[in-house]
Amino acid sequence: MPAPKPASTIAQALDAFLVDQKPRLSPKTYARYDSIIDLYKSYLERYWPGHDGEYDAVTKAGGTYCGTFGPEEIPQGSPCSLTTSCPARSSPATRP
Repeated sequence: MPAPKPASTIAQALDAFLVDQKPRLSPKTYARYDSIIDLYKSYLERYWPGHDGEYDAVTKAGGTYCGTFGPEEIPQGSPCSLTTSCPARSSPATRP
């Protein structure tokens, strides 16, 4: 039995995020956000994290990863956690 279709998809959630951010960002920063999200969507479409066995069925029906699964799948699709890939910031008061 196929999983129920989510209320919104990854593509819709990421597109809505960009729409929400555009008014508050400079054009240069917005372009960076757009580029990063485009790269992330490309990653998801190539690797189908957490859904290895579903690729053939979904794509044969004309679907895509970002157009099929809901935004709750975004953390699962991340290649690494932000806590492990971002260096901790230290303030002058906490530096040795």
